[in-house]
Amino acid sequence: MAGTMRLTDGGNTIDFSPILGYSLPYARREAVNTTLSGKRFTHKWNMKERHDVPLINVSQADRDQFFTWWDAKTELTYTPDFDAAPGITVTVKLMGDTFLLQLFNPASFVLFAGTLIIVEV
Repeated sequence: MAGTMRLTDGGNTIDFSPILGYSLPYARREAVNTTLSGKRFTHKWNMKERHDVPLINVSQADRDQFFTWWDAKTELTYTPDFDAAPGITVTVKLMGDTFLLQLFNPASFVLFAGTLIIVEV
């Protein structure tokens, strides 16, 4: 289970938590195989991490900042688990064909929900 996540562009910072039950994806970047003769081979993939993070109860201000970053394709510093490992960061962009945070509670007009698609640069 993932804890608090953080996105920042150096000036603006948003801390957020995914919905209950979300876990960080496992990215396998290489495989090591050993032949019968004992020779080792390492196979590496140039695979970028992608996190599809489901969110609820996002404020209007945070939604607007996410939209600004998504629309401008801004490079951000992403901390996938700020609670457990605040020093581990990845350079990312918010991606997707359409912006996916929509009204969560139409009666309130202040809370949004959806999925942030976070892709390593």
